[in-house]
Amino acid sequence: MNNRWLLLVAVGIASAVVSTKVLAQYGIGSGGDTNFTYTSSGYEYFVSEFTVTGQSENYTVTTPGTFTVLIVAGGGAGGCDGYGYGYGGGGGGGQVIVTNLNLSVGSIAVSVGSGGLGSAALDVNGNNGSNSVIGAVTANGGQGGLWWPQNGGNSGSGKIGGSSYEYYSGGGGAGDSQNGGNSFYGVINYVGNYEGGAGGNGTAVSGFGSVTSIYYGGGGGGGGGFVGLGGLGGGGNGSPTPGVANTGGGGGGGDGDYGPASDQFSGGSGIVIVEYAIPEPTTLALVLVGLGSAIVFRRRVKSPGTQN
Repeated sequence: MNNRWLLLVAVGIASAVVSTKVLAQYGIGSGGDTNFTYTSSGYEYFVSEFTVTGQSENYTVTTPGTFTVLIVAGGGAGGCDGYGYGYGGGGGGGQVIVTNLNLSVGSIAVSVGSGGLGSAALDVNGNNGSNSVIGAVTANGGQGGLWWPQNGGNSGSGKIGGSSYEYYSGGGGAGDSQNGGNSFYGVINYVGNYEGGAGGNGTAVSGFGSVTSIYYGGGGGGGGGFVGLGGLGGGGNGSPTPGVANTGGGGGGGDGDYGPASDQFSGGSGIVIVEYAIPEPTTLALVLVGLGSAIVFRRRVKSPGTQN
């Protein structure tokens, strides 16, 4: 029998499976007067709210990407009292929403618009609300209500304030999404009187951690014998009630019973909100299959009757 060699080589195969899930397009930042997180549709979001007026603040971006931003300006003040007539309600602050705002790494300047103050003298227009700003994006403040003619102020978004009826009652301030109502002569419980116009409604905003939609930028109601109601979104009632803080609501118009520079006429301050989706941790799964090798040698053997 011939000499025999036996060589057996077995080599395995290696394979790897990698799985990742990450929201890479979203940026990361911090800042604001209030911070919180919430979960929606399986993703977690981080929210920063700027609510304080009269100071310069910054939003610091640490990872560039896209952010969702809500900017609401200050509402205008209602027209001030004078000779017993009703005056126009203040216009609501304008509102801007940017759903994919690209921000680079660095500090972004933020300012929250204040509401317009009540008039400093009798028979003058209400003061305008201030703009709210983040970076290059601006929301415009609402116009103060008028004392003559007693029309409501326009909103920061350009909606028109309501008109006065025979100069005895004020028109409603315009809201972010609706014109102000005109004043008129009405009858309630068999009593006739001049009724202030209703404030226009603001705009409903969903998200930003709220379970229900929230209105911003409502117009103030006009002053008169019968009160004009403020619009949805923080608008104050006429005769007068101030706009709600951090909603951009316009202040209600006066009716002759309040003095100058009264807080009762003032518009509500604005707000700036920044939101981003929190990236999920990157997951890496490595699976190795059949990695290895084997080499087997069998020594040579002599056939019977052969020599070494």
